[in-house]
Amino acid sequence: SGSRPEFVQYQASRARLGAEASAASVETRPKVAIFGQTGVGRPGLNQFNTDPDGFYLYGIRATWRPFVWGSERRNAELLTLQA
Repeated sequence: SGSRPEFVQYQASRARLGAEASAASVETRPKVAIFGQTGVGRPGLNQFNTDPDGFYLYGIRATWRPFVWGSERRNAELLTLQA
């Protein structure tokens, strides 16, 4: 015989809340992203040139939120209450 559907749903929601709690702890970590863009067009540096030129743009973007103003604590309390 199988287990009751309520218990299966309860276990699944507990697993989801545990995953959300572990994901919430990474909110203050620095994030690094690499981006790039290429294209053909007239970028506008020389107004008298009518021929399209190729251009590129690339770089590294870093973001860091050292202060989340208590949202991490509130999210942890919310997850605890939901559990």
